[in-house]
Amino acid sequence: HGLCYGISSVELRKRIDFLLDFVQLSKHAQKMVNQLSGGMRRRLVLARALINRPDIIILDEPTVGLDIQSRNIIWDKLLELKELGVSIIIT
Repeated sequence: HGLCYGISSVELRKRIDFLLDFVQLSKHAQKMVNQLSGGMRRRLVLARALINRPDIIILDEPTVGLDIQSRNIIWDKLLELKELGVSIIIT
């Protein structure tokens, strides 16, 4: 996904490691997506959306259908992104 944005392999590996840590999925890095829970998949989607370091991110109901723990993690991460200057639009 990152190669589409012209990110070098070395930089892409660094960003992937950082983002997996950011969304608290580092210990699940070797799992296939279909082995992840719904909440973990949502966090992975968030990480993937951030791979190119966007200034704006648009999310469509990012926490619908999630358990309270996963919902809280997503909202905490969105607040962290806001503090880093990322504009977030939620529909």
